[in-house]
Amino acid sequence: MGIVNNINSREFDKFLESKNGSTLVGIDAIDGVNVNNIQSRLYGYKVTTSLTPAILGSAIYGFIPANFRSVSLLGVQVSTRNTRSVLSTKSIGTTEAHLLTVRNRRVCRDQLNQVEIEPIILNLSNNRVKTAVFFVKTNSTLINKNYSSVGQGLVSELDTSAASITNGDQVVSITVAKGQTASINLRDIETRVPPTLTITVSGFMTSGSTSTSALSVSLTYYEDI
Repeated sequence: MGIVNNINSREFDKFLESKNGSTLVGIDAIDGVNVNNIQSRLYGYKVTTSLTPAILGSAIYGFIPANFRSVSLLGVQVSTRNTRSVLSTKSIGTTEAHLLTVRNRRVCRDQLNQVEIEPIILNLSNNRVKTAVFFVKTNSTLINKNYSSVGQGLVSELDTSAASITNGDQVVSITVAKGQTASINLRDIETRVPPTLTITVSGFMTSGSTSTSALSVSLTYYEDI
């Protein structure tokens, strides 16, 4: 827009900045502000999207139609650190087997879930007579999985019954000797589980055994509510 200075001595009560930002341009009106105002809610926030049609008039430009779009995010992030722990105990062989998986739900309490799951600590126990190897993986493919809610209103779901596991991104591997236990501080590796994604613990025995004793694994994590 060009510069307008005292054309026909008109007085304006509304102004727009000129194209080069050096002065203000008088206009007649801004109409239809927030005509299309749409509000929606994310988990813990209110989002407002406005489409603002306007009719602008100036002394030298006549009527100028324009549209403006704005998006605002209103709300204060207030979260509660909710600690949960899940457990699985299984007897496995020398082929990698699924022990447990925690999945972060896409929808929780009829709202779009924006909460991440933060693993805190992993406890492992090898009650068998041979060495065991454990893995922590994200986004593995599970065969015959069956998820159930960890608790009412929570974003986490648990599966311990999957028949097998493939793929996934390995983030931890650890060897636990027979009759021994181990703990891993998962906060140190800063792994997060966003909505729809998973964290899985699997393992195998380094050699066969006739023992009926099992491997145990417990995963403790945060989810904000």
